[in-house]
Amino acid sequence: MTDIDNLKKAIIDICKGKHGESVLRAVNNKRDYKEIAAKAQCRSNQSSSLLNKAETFGLIKKEGNVWKKTPEFRHLQINQVLRDASLDSSTEKKIKVKKRTKKTNTDHIKKDIISYFLIHFSEVPHPFSDSLEKIDVKLLQKAAEELFNNLECDGPKRLKGLSNRFYESFSAYFSSDRIKKSEFINNFRNLVNCFEPYVKKVAAIKTQNPEEAKPSLNKNMISKVVSFNSNLNNNTDSYWHEKPIHEASIRIIFPYRHIESHEARDYTLHEMERIIFYLFASIIFINLDY
Repeated sequence: MTDIDNLKKAIIDICKGKHGESVLRAVNNKRDYKEIAAKAQCRSNQSSSLLNKAETFGLIKKEGNVWKKTPEFRHLQINQVLRDASLDSSTEKKIKVKKRTKKTNTDHIKKDIISYFLIHFSEVPHPFSDSLEKIDVKLLQKAAEELFNNLECDGPKRLKGLSNRFYESFSAYFSSDRIKKSEFINNFRNLVNCFEPYVKKVAAIKTQNPEEAKPSLNKNMISKVVSFNSNLNNNTDSYWHEKPIHEASIRIIFPYRHIESHEARDYTLHEMERIIFYLFASIIFINLDY
């Protein structure tokens, strides 16, 4: 495929999703996500996700606070691209309706998780040093599929409700209003608290032994799901500086795995976002057998 063909395919993929075409139409000279969201009649987080996806595909770029189309994208007409793909406005609307009737809420959440992985984890910075771990798109997709498989397959009875709990927690966190801190903190806490049961379930699956899900999270259990040779309880930054990135990432999330909402009140938004980032980085590393 040529670069233009790839751009056309990217437009079609984006426009098949809810608000996609409207967001692309609203890109030029809009100063921030809120203006674009208002123009496209969608929430800020939805426009943010689609804009980031469009940027990943090379359709748009950000200059200062303004989103602008790339030179390549300026030569393409959205309507023409959709017509070429037999996706005119009326057809697109019908496709959306059909998808909404067939898809479950979980399907939408899975799509958001995959997008979240692709947008945020192509490069994972080491939490205690300046090094970076680059992860290929195909591996990120594999990690997401492995997450879904692990959540939904049979496991210990005591973890039977984990899949619904995980999906609901991610969805609530993903759509959290960052201004309403109490709501955001509760969603943060619910998502972080999914980490330990997820590791327990993966340990039980990999060892084919439900008893592995009973102990509290510790180095021995983690070693059953990913290579781990560090002192998990060492809280000295310098100790983790030269440790593998997957071990350092797990160390970031480990102290917060049982956090309660009242304990998180004094954390900044940046601190909570960082914890969630390394929660998912750890899950990706576990799912890719680091």
